[in-house]
Amino acid sequence: MKRILLSLLFISFAFLGNAQVLLNEIYFNPAAGEEEHIELYNSGATTENLNCYTVVVYYKTSNPDPVASGFFVINLPNINLPAGRWAVLGSGSPIDHQNGTYILGPLDVNWSAMPPTGYIKQFQLSGGTYTEITPIANLNDVLQITKGDAKYTTLLYKNGVLVNGLVINGGSSVPEDLKLMAPLTIPGDGTGTCGSFTLTFSTLANNQLEYLLPSIGQSNGASRTADGRCGTWDKSSRPAGITLGATNGASGTATGTIDVGGSINCNLNGNGKREATYFVVNNNTTASAYPLVLQIYQDQGTINGQLDAGDVILAEQQINTAPASGAPNTVYTVEMINTNRGTLVVGKSTAGCFETIEAISNGCSPLPVSFKSFTAIRNKSNVAVKWTTATEQNNKGFYIQRNSKGSWENIALVFSAAPDGNSTSDLSYSFNDLNNEKGVCQYRILQFDFDGRAKASDVRSVRGEAMAAKLLVYPNPSMDGKVSVVFEEGNGARNVMVSDMSGRMIKQYRNVSTNNISIEGLETGVYSIQVIDLSTAAITVEKVIIKKR
Repeated sequence: MKRILLSLLFISFAFLGNAQVLLNEIYFNPAAGEEEHIELYNSGATTENLNCYTVVVYYKTSNPDPVASGFFVINLPNINLPAGRWAVLGSGSPIDHQNGTYILGPLDVNWSAMPPTGYIKQFQLSGGTYTEITPIANLNDVLQITKGDAKYTTLLYKNGVLVNGLVINGGSSVPEDLKLMAPLTIPGDGTGTCGSFTLTFSTLANNQLEYLLPSIGQSNGASRTADGRCGTWDKSSRPAGITLGATNGASGTATGTIDVGGSINCNLNGNGKREATYFVVNNNTTASAYPLVLQIYQDQGTINGQLDAGDVILAEQQINTAPASGAPNTVYTVEMINTNRGTLVVGKSTAGCFETIEAISNGCSPLPVSFKSFTAIRNKSNVAVKWTTATEQNNKGFYIQRNSKGSWENIALVFSAAPDGNSTSDLSYSFNDLNNEKGVCQYRILQFDFDGRAKASDVRSVRGEAMAAKLLVYPNPSMDGKVSVVFEEGNGARNVMVSDMSGRMIKQYRNVSTNNISIEGLETGVYSIQVIDLSTAAITVEKVIIKKR
């Protein structure tokens, strides 16, 4: 039991370290009549709750004398920030700045009137320990000019894990003044959702923070010229540099100290899907770039070949240590959700931003039908089968097939809704199947063309009518290293992580929106499968045994 619990703790830490919300704009030194503010950007592909995010601002001042130093701590309230959107934190509403006026909306926070699920506190260091003092009366002076070598330092944490930070006019390394600060214990939010944690500044590494060298004068601050991208911080000394609640520019494509690559296999796998590869190019990636995060996105957005809010993350790998010199690239493979579009391979730095973005074009011949989604969900004696196509070409229709006794049978025929079988827009279909089976059933969609060619979709598994609605892993034990995982009923996205009994993460699947997945390639041993429901944060764990013959 102890070994399983340790595995779960390790996995949770790695997952939380990959938070997807970043600093995007900071307005430090407003002129009279203007307000300080910070803009956050959700660089991920799913909605992120801000409740366990904490902004920590370092200060050191000679007024009063002697020198006083400490931190302002802004614990963010319960706000769901959609993917590709921005949240503005400000000292008041509306926010006046050199580019106009911004009125805070439902995704934004006025730290002068903090909601009950968040707080703003001030901790001052004295004699090696911190004292919580009444915050300064003027909460429009939280982002203070700091004496010493840490001129402007803002850090962003999630559950006590540093996810992003910016130092302005402090060189290109962690300021010594900051590293000399004693560890700071941050209290929980008071609701029980986010607990307390202790921050240690002496161990901060240079590659965990971002840096901007120009000094910041009055009535300006700093902003990225491309949302979420490393190395794009600029002094916002002109009105156009402030774009609260709107894009600073698409992340696009970029190259940096992390070199990545990938490819698309035009041949279909057993599920009728194309597969994409993604990898770090070891010889061209500097050792100082580790640990890093490697991601692959389906290029679904409005800007083809560039990373934007419409793109869908397919998989992610956290790589903690640099490989040995000359080691071959470790190549990862993932199924595509749109076989006719390209992919984007992303290397994210330790500082949390996009370091490298490589567009992988799709040179394969278009498939007749591209499935955008496919679900099969039981409701008592019925199974609702629904699917959506992104494109259709020469498509006549679909057979709905069910497998309950070891072979596939046609249970319904649905003709294409596309005029003449051709469409480049989303088309949705549904069928309700009366199903009283007691054991697990499988469903798939067999698409067929006017010329008689046919292609099967991937498979969806549905638990039997008498089975309890919980996480189902089968077969267990498995004799071939392959298992199917059926989730509880619901349409929410999930993260799935597979670890061995030493706590080592073997496989990871992010933002799974289907009701089941197939896990393959497991060697003999015992594994823990952890499922995190992204809408409720509920965690379910099942153990599976692999006994290869």
